[in-house]
Amino acid sequence: MPPARAATGDQGAADVRVVAAVIGAREGAVWAFRRGPGRAHAGRYEFPGGKVEPGESDAEALARELSEELAIVAVVGAKLHERSAFHAPGAPFDIAFYHVTVTADPSQHLSDHDDARVVTLDRLGDLTWAPGDEHFIELLPALWAPAEGDSRGSSRVTNEPQ
Repeated sequence: MPPARAATGDQGAADVRVVAAVIGAREGAVWAFRRGPGRAHAGRYEFPGGKVEPGESDAEALARELSEELAIVAVVGAKLHERSAFHAPGAPFDIAFYHVTVTADPSQHLSDHDDARVVTLDRLGDLTWAPGDEHFIELLPALWAPAEGDSRGSSRVTNEPQ
């Protein structure tokens, strides 16, 4: 799949592609991050990530975004879900959610967020989510089954220095 699509005038096309990381914390729980003051959707929780830049794969963009936002090394694994031409305030965008493993506590260096917390899958609905993530949190419990030695595979794209 290409990193971004040009708008064609079709209702299903989006100019922007966004990727988001679902970071497991422990069995049956994931990390949620609250957008900080002065940011779009401030005070709402999200799965961190951002826009795919021209020439980047989804995995490369997600590893870069997590390095910038959370100062962590990320291993991007399987795509969990994708939603095309999601319409939030502003331009429509495509969003893909990926299973991500990290090498350190992702709550230690927050730049775009003012809170990070571990949330069990059955309590995701207790938080107020950014529009792009609201639909996905309803699907996540059925999609999430990682454990130690996760067999979903990995793209092995990281942001580690080479």
